Amino acid sequence: MKFSRFALYLSEIEAISSRLLMTEKISDLYAKLKPDEAKIASYLFLGKLAPNYKGVEFNLALKTMIKITAQAFSKPLAEVTADYKQIGDLGDLVYQYRLSQKGKPSNLSITQTYQKLWEIAEQSGEGSVERKIFLMVKLLSQAGPIESKYLVRIPLGLIRLGFSELTLLDGLSWLLTGGKTLRPVLEAGFNVRSDIGLIVEKVIEAYRAGLTTEQITMKVSQLKAKPGIPIRPALASRLASLN
Repeated sequence: MKFSRFALYLSEIEAISSRLLMTEKISDLYAKLKPDEAKIASYLFLGKLAPNYKGVEFNLALKTMIKITAQAFSKPLAEVTADYKQIGDLGDLVYQYRLSQKGKPSNLSITQTYQKLWEIAEQSGEGSVERKIFLMVKLLSQAGPIESKYLVRIPLGLIRLGFSELTLLDGLSWLLTGGKTLRPVLEAGFNVRSDIGLIVEKVIEAYRAGLTTEQITMKVSQLKAKPGIPIRPALASRLASLN
């Protein structure tokens, strides 16, 4: 899938207020993705590149992203700073900038875009900030309006979709059953592996292979804890009384 199409889904989901309709939209997207694409999409949905325990960070502050925006759109830094203060969302600002320039969607796939974002995040050592800026400006300069919006938001961790990994599990359940009945089984698998991308990839892989819902849930329920991967702590349950 092209990243431009994925960004359009993000925009459509962002505009939805109903949790049920949001779940259906996520399910619709998962149905169209290959297993590896679904894994990537699940991370990007949350403004991440990997599960939390891997500690992959962009380390790009807001001020740096404003500087990147100024360079990518050939605008004075002071102008971009003032525009941002007025609008309050850098993603919306770059969307307006690219729209006014009649920018066209890029030809990059969601996988290629992810790889470029990963390259930016992994820069380290002397001169890493300058390299991050250069690569981010290059990527942003290639993007269309809606792509630009989310390419800025993802490194800042401000994807603004209003849901967590559990909503994505609801989307998987909806894909398989048309409801949220499989959420407990999927969540149990997620609890022992703490990697939403892994869970989604395995489910979509099995779904595309034509496995039954029962076979898919069995695969998820058979996931075991792995050394080095934290197990998600369970929330405390409220008792009816102290007795």
